[in-house]
Amino acid sequence: MTSPDAQLSLANLSSDVIRKIICLGQHSSFGSLQLISARWSALVHEHITHFKRTMLPNCFRVHINSSGMAAVSLRISSQFARYFRVKSWNILPAMASRDSERTILIRSRQETALDDRRLLSQIEGLLNRCSRIRSLELNFNIANRKSELFMMINMLRNVDFIEISFSGLVTFSEDTANKILDVLKMKSFDRVILAGCYDAFMYDIEAHLEMFANFIDAAVQSVVQIVIHLTDSVNHLPPYQPPMAIGWRNLANNLPNLAKVDAQVESTRVNHQEEMHIIFTARKISD
Repeated sequence: MTSPDAQLSLANLSSDVIRKIICLGQHSSFGSLQLISARWSALVHEHITHFKRTMLPNCFRVHINSSGMAAVSLRISSQFARYFRVKSWNILPAMASRDSERTILIRSRQETALDDRRLLSQIEGLLNRCSRIRSLELNFNIANRKSELFMMINMLRNVDFIEISFSGLVTFSEDTANKILDVLKMKSFDRVILAGCYDAFMYDIEAHLEMFANFIDAAVQSVVQIVIHLTDSVNHLPPYQPPMAIGWRNLANNLPNLAKVDAQVESTRVNHQEEMHIIFTARKISD
C-alpha cells in the first residue's frame, strides 16, 4: 500500500509540471491555483509577470470631444478577452489585423468626463493587466486640454509604448509643440505621430518655420522618428504635382539647413483621388 507521503498531490508536483498546468488554465482560475501552496502561488505570479511583459496589445486610444466628454478603447487579441475581464466594456466584433491576428476593440460604454471615478477605475483595471502596448493614440486637441493630457500621461507612467499618436490636433502652435516635448520628457517612445488637417498645419508651419525646425530638432533627441500625417480634399486640384505636396517637399529639403535631421515626404491619393495624404518623416542625423 502506498504511504501518504508517496501519494501524488497537486502540492508536490514538479515546478515544470505546475507551469504547464498554469499555462493551460484560465486567468480567472489563478486565484484558486495560488491557494494550493506557496510554490503554486509563486509560479502563478511568475506566469502573470511574464505574460504582462510579453503580451503586446495593439492600441490604447483616448478620445475627448469638443464638450470635454471622454471615451477610451483598447484593441487586443481576441484570445486575451477573458484576461482583460471585458464584460464591463463594449466589445466590437473580432477583425483581422495586419498580421492576420484576430483582434477585438473594447471601449468604455459611455462618454463621460475623463476624471470620472468609474472611468478612471476601468482604465486602471486595464493598465494593471499589461506592461506594454504598441501604440498610444490621444485623439483630442491638446492645445486646450492640458490637464487631461498630463492626467493621462501620469496614469500611463507604468506602461511602455512603442509609439504615441496625437491625432486630434487642430493647429500647430508653439504651445502645442511645447506640450508634445513635455510629454516626451515624461515618457519614452520610439516614434511620434502627429495627425491633422493640411491647412492648419501648413499655414502655421510656414508662418513659424524656425519654431517648427526647433521642435523637430528637440523631438528627435528623444525619439527615433517623427511622422506627420496630413489629409486634405484635393478634388479641386489637378492630378499632378498638388501644391500641398510640393510645399512639404520644399520644407523637407530646407529643414536640414535649420536642424540636424533628415526629412522625407510621401504623397498618396485615396478614395478615387478625392483625398490627399501627406506623410512627412524626420530622423536625427548621426554626428
